[in-house]
Amino acid sequence: MCISSFSLLQNALDKDRRDPRFDATSGDFDKKIFRENYKFVDEIKAGERKRLQEELEGEDDEERREQIRYLIQRYVSYKSGTVAQEKFLSFNKFINFKT
Repeated sequence: MCISSFSLLQNALDKDRRDPRFDATSGDFDKKIFRENYKFVDEIKAGERKRLQEELEGEDDEERREQIRYLIQRYVSYKSGTVAQEKFLSFNKFINFKT
């Protein structure tokens, strides 16, 4: 019987797959560490927003201007959502500390 190398590789991959969100060996999730490790993403998004704002000012095509406005609005909504979530979490910590 002939077994393809692909099926051997697939079997090897299937044995090692696990979802780290639900695996106890991955440790506990620490939101503070996560934010510190991935804060560069927010910096990239802020730079992208600034670049889009500059592009919007120089753009003549109305359809492209609408696309740029949409992208800027998405960033603003994302940022306001994360700020509101952080305020909520810090307020909950304060409440839990007081009780």
